[in-house]
Amino acid sequence: IDPSAGIAFTKKIGDRGSRGELVGTLFTNKSSIVEEATTRLESLIRVNQVAPPVPPMVSSYLDADGERPWSGPHLY
Repeated sequence: IDPSAGIAFTKKIGDRGSRGELVGTLFTNKSSIVEEATTRLESLIRVNQVAPPVPPMVSSYLDADGERPWSGPHLY
């Protein structure tokens, strides 16, 4: 695990944007994976005219027994 790698999004689900506007920054120390990681990330981003419903921030949690569905308050 590389603690310096990650993605910092500048837009959230439902935010308005303009063509060509930055929606996030990819961080890595491995120059050999930048192109593939960028392509994969771009394939996951969808831009629509109508904002989608915002999913809850927490859908499940992990404990000693594995993954469990979150039944606490809805966090948005």
